Amino acid sequence: MRNPSYPDVCRAYVLPRNTLNQFKQIRRLAPELKRLNIIRVWTGVEGYLPDAQPIMGPSRTTSGLFYAFGFSGSGFQIGPGAGDVMAELIDTGHTTTPIDMFDINRSAISANS
Repeated sequence: MRNPSYPDVCRAYVLPRNTLNQFKQIRRLAPELKRLNIIRVWTGVEGYLPDAQPIMGPSRTTSGLFYAFGFSGSGFQIGPGAGDVMAELIDTGHTTTPIDMFDINRSAISANS
């Protein structure tokens, strides 16, 4: 569950009930984790866009600038694939993976701005 973040102080706070609920759920998949003790947690401020889709691609205004941000909490999961696509794009100027839906000027972003 997402909690409020406070970008002015670069903080997002973890609610203990969320951590305990997540731990309870993960134990269903890996029962051996029931013996672990939680001693600290990590939190951060994530980038969410109105349509919850990332921005990926070259800048239309600045040569040599490429965007890859706004992964809406999925950065750890899709980061390796996004990195591979961006490396290909930066190296060759194009990618075999369709990324038009992640264009910074897409209508879903403009319509909600």
